[in-house]
Amino acid sequence: MSTTTRTPFLIFTSILLIWACLSFTSPPLHFIYFSKILSFLQDKQTHYVETRPLIRVEESRDFLYDQEGHPLGLPSFYEKDVVELWSVQQFLMDKSNQYVMVQFYAPWCYWSRRLRRAYAEAAMKLKGEAVLAKVDASAQVLIRDDYKVNGYPTMLFFVNGVYVDTYYGDRNSDDIVTWVRGKMGSLVYNVTTKEKAERILAAKSMTVLAFVDALEGTYTEELAASSKLHTDVNFYQTSCADIAKMFHIDPQIKSPALVVLKKEYGIHNHLDGQFNSRVISEFVSSSKRSLENTFIFEEAPEFRQESTITGLEAEPLQIDEKDVVELSAGNLSQFLMTKGNQYAMVQFYASWCLWSKRLRGAYAAAAMELKGVAVLSKVDASNEIIVGKEYEINEYPTMLFFVNGAYVDSYCGERSRDAIVTWVKGKMGSRVYDIMTIQEAKRILAAKSMIVFAFISALEATYNEELAAASKLHTDVNFYQTSYPDVGKMFHIDPQIESVALVVLEKESGIHNHLDDQFNSRAIAEFVSSSKRSLENTIFEEFHQESTISGLDAHPLQIDEKDVVELSAGNFSQFLMAKSNQYAMVQFYASWCYWSKRLKGAYAAAATELKGVAVLSKVDVSKEHMVGKEYGIQGYPTVLFFVNGAYVDSYYGDRSRDAIVTWVKGKMGSRMYNITTIGEAERILAAKSMIVLAFVDDLEAAYTEELVAASKLHTDVNFYQTTHYDVAKMFNIDEQVQRPALVVLKKDSGIHNHLVGEFSSRAIVKLVSSSKRPPLTTFNMEKYPKFFKIPQRLSFREDFHEDKLSTQPIWT
Repeated sequence: MSTTTRTPFLIFTSILLIWACLSFTSPPLHFIYFSKILSFLQDKQTHYVETRPLIRVEESRDFLYDQEGHPLGLPSFYEKDVVELWSVQQFLMDKSNQYVMVQFYAPWCYWSRRLRRAYAEAAMKLKGEAVLAKVDASAQVLIRDDYKVNGYPTMLFFVNGVYVDTYYGDRNSDDIVTWVRGKMGSLVYNVTTKEKAERILAAKSMTVLAFVDALEGTYTEELAASSKLHTDVNFYQTSCADIAKMFHIDPQIKSPALVVLKKEYGIHNHLDGQFNSRVISEFVSSSKRSLENTFIFEEAPEFRQESTITGLEAEPLQIDEKDVVELSAGNLSQFLMTKGNQYAMVQFYASWCLWSKRLRGAYAAAAMELKGVAVLSKVDASNEIIVGKEYEINEYPTMLFFVNGAYVDSYCGERSRDAIVTWVKGKMGSRVYDIMTIQEAKRILAAKSMIVFAFISALEATYNEELAAASKLHTDVNFYQTSYPDVGKMFHIDPQIESVALVVLEKESGIHNHLDDQFNSRAIAEFVSSSKRSLENTIFEEFHQESTISGLDAHPLQIDEKDVVELSAGNFSQFLMAKSNQYAMVQFYASWCYWSKRLKGAYAAAATELKGVAVLSKVDVSKEHMVGKEYGIQGYPTVLFFVNGAYVDSYYGDRSRDAIVTWVKGKMGSRMYNITTIGEAERILAAKSMIVLAFVDDLEAAYTEELVAASKLHTDVNFYQTTHYDVAKMFNIDEQVQRPALVVLKKDSGIHNHLVGEFSSRAIVKLVSSSKRPPLTTFNMEKYPKFFKIPQRLSFREDFHEDKLSTQPIWT
């Protein structure tokens, strides 16, 4: 064969061989890839192609779709072991699904798509052991909100229909399988965050929770031994007082303590015996029998109850409730503020609730016993929904105790006459009330009366005695104390303060005074007296201001606010993200608020002083409700400071020009910002700019120096650090990770990179730099005109995932 004939023959043979190889793949790769590439190149719009080496065929298949939207290269049978859910609760309550992992995903999310193959493989490997399911949380909004899903994909693990943990590991099949099998071997689950507690309480099945000093030891072994005899019930333990309170365990009780809960039917039993496996097992068994009795008496088919009402059985016990005051939304506040009701207990009940009905007799008897000493009342919170919402009522019955119109504590004890009477009398003898949870703080802040609040790093006896001595001189005012920074911040006390701090609040009239003197009973008593006089003056000033506005008095002082930027919901984000506004202070105010008006002059003067250095702005959140909600604004005025478009701190200092200017300049010199509360973390996550967060053991250590050194090379990025597990978890850092750990986030564009390797300034700078680099390069008609001249022969879907194609030459 001559050379001229041999060459065409070899070319033809090679083409035929390639075509044959591609044709035997399913679906035919030559049709899929070349048709998509040709259609893609023909499109006249700008496209983006990832600048990285050519990816393997099996990796790219998840990102190609046919005309009907079905994935190409990932056969439908490949995910046959992954259950697609529409009703999560019904699926979880199926007894055959004891161990279930649920992936909350969004079809448009890049990371959800990346997870598909690994998740399907894990489901295949775990078949017969555990069920892997998924739900489109972007479409099922109610399900997403029920399980507090804030990002995609989120993977939650359930046992017996109850949430036990969240998966934060590597997203490959082997790690998922190992983690799930580890959880299946667990007998007792630790509850370390409030988010976990809320998800557990959302369950409809029975749960057992122990409040212990340490999460490892004899008590854990006793719980584990007991759990082996009740495999259909989940056992949990916690050492956190706030979490214990969420499960109705008094945090001041001597540990260990244990409670059995079944929220749907009101089962709420406390262990009174010894804390050993035998006693716990018998206690859980008796709680199960009590649940069966609830079904018989209350649910199926309500014959016993109906027959009692219609007279077919013995007459029900008549309960005399003449000493229990029935309240409503209309008269609750008035009732609490009445001087004759200095000590009042309010039961928030539901008329249909079995446990509310069971409490009636003991509560009425206690009201009779305490007549003339304290007033016992009740309100149907299932009908008066606004009242229930105001006082954070999540279940029935809930009993709150009020002194001088303000909440002081919740009753979590036995539901008997003697127990209620003893507890109430004990509270009446108290002079200072401890606040340990955010929920308690919210209930206190709902009051319309004056309160005194002290923030003490440790609840030492000396300070307590001084507060108690001062309280004896002001029996019409409630005194509270806390050592929790999150609670202190809600009362406008800087949590980083070194010594004790005290504030007097009167929400309705805006009294908000900080003690600047020594912390002793005499100084506190005089301070409270002056605050009372200030309240009287406020009433006069408000009348004076009204008369000034109506022209009955001289004209009010004109304040020049030309250097204060007025913001709205429409331009708020754009203002913060503007490069010229690197340092910005925002005042969240209300036009009707007395204290917002008082701040106007000092704030305007500070804005003029800081002109060219930092920008001072304000937004009326009484009108722009969404902005206030986004940043968790609960009082007016609230002043927040932003750097590079992200929140860094709140201003709690004196409301004067010099104080504001000094504080702002101090913050501008900072390189590292500490996060000490969940509220701060939520405000930071609301930002659209890039942020760096480190999870460390100590806020003042060698790691901080490394972070500060790195931050000097990235002045356009905010660097934060925290020691709190709850805060770290909000930034998707596993609470069990070895510290120090670091993550780079940019919520808007999905950047979410973890530092792997040495924790040094050099490594951190490198990670931040790589996170800044865009992963995409422009591929358009201007750069590659010859590619766009190919005639269109095949259709091309608008949602084709071109981000998986390579920039390497397709042909030469």
